Amino acid sequence: MRQNSSSLLFVGGLLVGAALFAGCVVESSENTSVDSSGVGGNNTGGTTAAGAGGTSAGAAGEAGTAGVAGESGSAGVGGEAGAAGEAGMAGAAGEGGMAGIGGAAGSGGEAPASDLRFAHLVHDLGAIDVCVKPVGGTEWQGPIFAGAKAGDQFYFPGVSAYLQVDAGQWEVRAVAEGAADCNTPLAGFSDQPMNFGADKSYTVAFLGTASTVIKVTNVEDRAAPAEGKVGFQALNALTGVGPATFGLLNEENGDLIPVASNVTPLFNDVQGEADPANLRPTWVTVDGENATLVAQSPVRETKAGEVFATFVHGTSLAETKPELKPTAIFCKNFLGIDAKVAAGEYAMEGNVISKNCVYGPTGE
Repeated sequence: MRQNSSSLLFVGGLLVGAALFAGCVVESSENTSVDSSGVGGNNTGGTTAAGAGGTSAGAAGEAGTAGVAGESGSAGVGGEAGAAGEAGMAGAAGEGGMAGIGGAAGSGGEAPASDLRFAHLVHDLGAIDVCVKPVGGTEWQGPIFAGAKAGDQFYFPGVSAYLQVDAGQWEVRAVAEGAADCNTPLAGFSDQPMNFGADKSYTVAFLGTASTVIKVTNVEDRAAPAEGKVGFQALNALTGVGPATFGLLNEENGDLIPVASNVTPLFNDVQGEADPANLRPTWVTVDGENATLVAQSPVRETKAGEVFATFVHGTSLAETKPELKPTAIFCKNFLGIDAKVAAGEYAMEGNVISKNCVYGPTGE
């Protein structure tokens, strides 16, 4: 579903709350019955008087049947809206707002959309900007953050607010901060084709190091947790530490509740669930029964049904530069468009970085 707040804008030429492409099925109203009038009585001439009138009026013709419902159509590709089919009984909509037979999408449907946010986790790379375009298209949309005219640029470490695109296959390109257009990809980056499903949210993460290799991957944001649980999603962007475990630390007794174990660096996310609690989100490395602290986030009270994402980044545990030491970002995720709108999670003019993430152990 598309977000429907008219005050929200796509940045870089993407419009939020714009006209949508989707479909409804329209049926034919052609009457398949034929009306028949009755036949009057005969009039027979007499020799001295007029013939008798007909005995009764002819029977009325049968009513025509309703038009046949339109068939469900195949998937639309966001083309121009076609003319509506003739009136009749409404045809059933195709799945996902697909166009029905009898014309392309009518005026009542919506094009399926996807929400995208970006995570800049490359420690030796300065601020960047991002462009997107449909696979097979010719026009890049962006640079996104320059188009937002934001005071905050997309720098390391950072997690952006969301923008919205039509569901489907897109290419993602990184460009230099302040780039006037999307024509020149940033050195070390290759354009990445990605598939974004309808009514889903994704985090597009920039991982690795500029001196070796930069990886761009997309991770689907997790859905709601089981009833009574809190959902977590953990991504490891460390470059000098191996697999790590994310958990919740009870600082009163030192117990760590593992939530996502053996999260491999620069790979994909690991998801887990836990009971609601007022504990400290913590990343550790585990060797047998021994755990070594890697990074922590501020204590946060969690409630059943909530979802959080955590990103650990940096270099090695022996790193002496404070800005390169392993640390974590902890973000509250919002399920559904209305919740994201209320939380200010869509990219607007002047709003690039998510307002719902905390950085480092103190939340600064």
